[in-house]
Amino acid sequence: MQAIILAAGMGKRLGDLTRNNTKCMVKVNGVALIDRL
Repeated sequence: MQAIILAAGMGKRLGDLTRNNTKCMVKVNGVALIDRL
């Protein structure tokens, strides 16, 4: 299986969640979004 993960940018609309990280590194229940894929 091949896939493209669109995870570019700082995600300014996510406010404090992305102040120091990119969108793909935002944690949900202690796990980064990129790790959930």
